[in-house]
Amino acid sequence: MIDVIIPAYNSEKYLPACLDSLGLCDDSNAKVILIDDGSTDGTSAICDAFCAEHANACAIHCENAGAAAARNAGFAASGNQGQDGWVWFVDSDDVVAPGSLAVLERLAAETDADAIHFGCTMFDDGCAPIWGQHAIPQARLIGGADFLSGTYTFTYDHYLYLFLFRKSTLERLVDWRIGHGASDLCDGSFSLLEDVVFCEELMQGACRTICLIPDVLYGYRQTASSVSHSVNAGAADSALRALRYIDRFDVPDVDRKPKALMQIALLFNAYRAAGQGAEAAGLRKEIRREIEERVRRVGLSGLSGRLVARYVALESGLGDVLLKRREERP
Repeated sequence: MIDVIIPAYNSEKYLPACLDSLGLCDDSNAKVILIDDGSTDGTSAICDAFCAEHANACAIHCENAGAAAARNAGFAASGNQGQDGWVWFVDSDDVVAPGSLAVLERLAAETDADAIHFGCTMFDDGCAPIWGQHAIPQARLIGGADFLSGTYTFTYDHYLYLFLFRKSTLERLVDWRIGHGASDLCDGSFSLLEDVVFCEELMQGACRTICLIPDVLYGYRQTASSVSHSVNAGAADSALRALRYIDRFDVPDVDRKPKALMQIALLFNAYRAAGQGAEAAGLRKEIRREIEERVRRVGLSGLSGRLVARYVALESGLGDVLLKRREERP
């Protein structure tokens, strides 16, 4: 059984396309759990209408508490399914590839892995995603530690929606987080790079093996309002805290430099997200100091050419000029 958990907040524009893309049939070995996160538009009605048409779908209506809390509510509603239960977190403004549930159902029945990881295509709002042809997946099994190493070099993506998780794996993660002074499955204190935190915790504490397939099963919609594509001081602060948080997890010597370089690259993105307004000046200064300290540890000679260019632009002030011009464009 695959539980597809979809948090939805004011998603009336995109949610119908997301639900249609699932191709859910009454005889499917899958269930859709919709979490209406206190929406004030037509999202609630869309959720209820979908559930009225599909016996294997349900809707939970909550007060607005954010995506992490919605995912936690959906996970709690998925129930105890033992080794046969699987969970897929899908964002309400995205879509999945035709036939993706069937592909994942087949793999889930065949693999002993703790999770299945697959590919993603990005598409602009107003356009349709371009999907490849589904063949018999060429699955490859790797260890969780090897997967984590691959995220540091951006070989593998850390985004939640690119995993099908065995439910027992997520239950182990909850137990691990509780043992480390946290609670629930997803941490609601992060709004940007929360997937980086989740992946680090998952591979450190719960996931032993990953089944990799090259199939592109997920379509990520790029919108102007997306947190990752807009100026948002709150998101920039979240990114800074997330990258500091994962410092607490030790890694093998071979991974220390790649992890440091990943963090530097993501800090530059956080600096950009903070914006050039006077109200974010303190945050920009803090992120800049963090970048400078981490570059000092690695050394300029240890940076890639692109990171050297970004660092020189930051230190010379040219980067701020370019970012301000970009924000001023109509």
